[in-house]
Amino acid sequence: MKATNEEGRKILGSKLQGARQALGLSQARIAAMAGISPVYWSQIETGLRVPSDEVLSRLTEILSPVIDWKAFRTEALILREPTIATLFNGSAEIATSQLAENPRWRQIRTELKQLPDELSIALVSLWLVELKLAKEGAASRSET
Repeated sequence: MKATNEEGRKILGSKLQGARQALGLSQARIAAMAGISPVYWSQIETGLRVPSDEVLSRLTEILSPVIDWKAFRTEALILREPTIATLFNGSAEIATSQLAENPRWRQIRTELKQLPDELSIALVSLWLVELKLAKEGAASRSET
């Protein structure tokens, strides 16, 4: 059974809460370390919000000893971008394993890391739109 976006956000928040607690950090302390407000952190932990890529990057440094960041970032991206969930049938695990095993994806990822963040985000957003349109086009062709 596929988790809804709301359930996914709550699961993601619960994972972050567990990671924070495993390191013995308070919500106020981790929020300060991540450069965000305690209210924003609380909203992330309770599943009301999904952390931005910028916040995720900061959290990687703080929580990396206790969380699988490749899977976590994929989950967060899927929750923020419903198109990705559609492409991978809503499963972060499938998305993570398929992407991790794909040599083209590893090459693209390496090249994207060399670009300024704004440019790489814009390119990925454009690709998502193109992928969605291609998938919709393929589905409509198969119906005819």
